Amino acid sequence: MKIDTLFVAIAIALACVLAGAVKARAQDAAAVADKWPREFNTGTATLRVHQPQVNSWQGDVIEFRAAVGATPNAGKEMFGVIRASARTQVNRAARLVVLEDLTLTRSSFPTLRDQGASHLRALQKQFAPAASRTVALDRLEASLAASGAMPPADSAANTDPAPAELLYAGHNGNVYRNNGSAWEQYTANGWQSPSSNTAQAEKEQQARAEATKLLNQRTDDLERFIPWNERGGAAGWANRYGTAAPGRGPGGRARY
Repeated sequence: MKIDTLFVAIAIALACVLAGAVKARAQDAAAVADKWPREFNTGTATLRVHQPQVNSWQGDVIEFRAAVGATPNAGKEMFGVIRASARTQVNRAARLVVLEDLTLTRSSFPTLRDQGASHLRALQKQFAPAASRTVALDRLEASLAASGAMPPADSAANTDPAPAELLYAGHNGNVYRNNGSAWEQYTANGWQSPSSNTAQAEKEQQARAEATKLLNQRTDDLERFIPWNERGGAAGWANRYGTAAPGRGPGGRARY
């Protein structure tokens, strides 16, 4: 009887450890995937790289562009676009993609004489750590769908408001933003009314909102594997989800 009790105690302890590991992995993955824009200090400037926008993804080779905000140590923020290519290493279980052999190929900054070439070289060094080259698979797939290279996973429109202060890189090298009431384009004279079509930026805005919603849902789903007692039992469920708790299955886990 005592041996059975010991085995049960060990099994419960292992289950708690594994559940904690699942939760930690989910939180770590979400933290990496959602950290946009990503900020780098090159010594002479602070560069804020916004989410990659996929141009093409054939096999394991991806080509993309991204809007960048560059703030010199003594100066105001300027904006431009970088272009890059990489080989993708996809972890479908974790829904993450590591950009291997990442090469920044071109930059376009309308207010800089060198078009941002010095920033491009500095950024290439900053992308050496794998964490800086890791992107959520859902984000890349959503951006690919927005580019028209593949059909969207869901044709239903997302009416959720877009996160503030996000920049979008146009195919033409222009940088766009939505100020909450209208689209603006960055020029040598600052932010102005767009001189070109913003349809692609609008599609990308929609794709980012969809991807963020999906990532949040995936994280929430993983959290539901946490043992019942760690979530506060029936009261914890009601507080979190606003509904009565479902029946519990074997091992005290909820039936979701």
